[in-house]
Amino acid sequence: MELKTVLAVVLCLVIVGGTVYLRLKRKEK
Repeated sequence: MELKTVLAVVLCLVIVGGTVYLRLKRKEK
């Protein structure tokens, strides 16, 4: 895999993971 592809995938995972984390954190409160 190319480095650009890996970085793109990692960036997407971070964005999705961050969004889900914030949603769960807000629901707990």
